[in-house]
Amino acid sequence: MTGAWDRMIMGLVVLAAAQMIPPVGMAVAQNARRGYVQITTVGASTTHLLLDHNRPDACGTTTVQVFVLRSELASDPTVTISISEYSSRPPGVIIGVIPEKQSNKITYPSTLTTFTFRVCATGTVTGTATLIAIVDSVGPGPEYDIHEPDPDESGRGTFTVAQ
Repeated sequence: MTGAWDRMIMGLVVLAAAQMIPPVGMAVAQNARRGYVQITTVGASTTHLLLDHNRPDACGTTTVQVFVLRSELASDPTVTISISEYSSRPPGVIIGVIPEKQSNKITYPSTLTTFTFRVCATGTVTGTATLIAIVDSVGPGPEYDIHEPDPDESGRGTFTVAQ
C-alpha cells in the first residue's frame, strides 16, 4: 500500500511542477513579438580621402544601411547609429565623421533605411583607417533587439588616406 501512496504523491509533485514551467511554445511566442534591427552594409562614395582639404575631392561620404524586422505587435522603431574608429595602419591615421551620430524613425512598410555621414581625413598621417558603424539604440527598447552585423565586416568601412 505504501508504494501506491508514494507513486500517487510523486505523480502529484510532477504534475504541480509541470504546471509551473511555461510550455516551450509560450517562450517562442513571446520572442516572436519582438523585432530586430541590424546593420547590413557600410558603403562609401570613395574609399580615398586626401589630407589636402583645399581639393574638392578631399572628403567623401559613407553610408550605413540598416535592416528592420518588425514583429506583428511592434511599433515603428527609431534607430540611432554612430560611427567610430575601429583600427588604423599605421597608428595615427584619423578620419573625422560628421555627424558622429544620427537617428532615423523607420516607418511601416519600410524595412531598410540609410544613414549618410561625411568623412574627412583630419590628421597628418597617411595610411588606412577602418571605421565601424554601431547601433547605439533602438526604441521603443523592449520591442526590438539589436543583432550584430553578419558577417562582422559588413559593419565596417576602410579608407585610404593620402596626401
